Amino acid sequence: MIIEGQMAGGLAQGIGGALLEEFVYDEDGQPLSTNFMDYFAADGEEMPKAQLISTEDFPSPHNPLGVKEPAKAASPRRVPPWANAVSNAFGSRSPKLPLKPDYILQLIKDCKAAG
Repeated sequence: MIIEGQMAGGLAQGIGGALLEEFVYDEDGQPLSTNFMDYFAADGEEMPKAQLISTEDFPSPHNPLGVKEPAKAASPRRVPPWANAVSNAFGSRSPKLPLKPDYILQLIKDCKAAG
C-alpha cells in the first residue's frame, strides 16, 4: 500500500509538472503565484484512474538487500514524454510547459493557419 501510494504521488507530480503547474511572474519579475489559489497543483480531480503495477521479480544488484526506491525519483522523468509528444504533433521544437489546454489549442490553430 505504501509503494502504491508513492507511485500514485509520482504520477500526480509528473502530470502536474507537465500539464498544470506554472510559476507566473509580472513584468518586473515579481511572483504572481504566491499561494495555492494562484498556483494550481494536481489533486484527485485531475488525476486519471491509473493501474499501478508493482513487480518484485527483479531485485537491485546495487545493494545487499536488493531494494529499490519505488516511485518518487522517476517523477521529473514523466514530463519529457509529454513535451516530446506535443513537439512531434505540432512541430514545436521546445514546447512551453506546462502544456495547458489554451496553449495546446493555440498550437492547433497555428498549425491550421500554416496549412
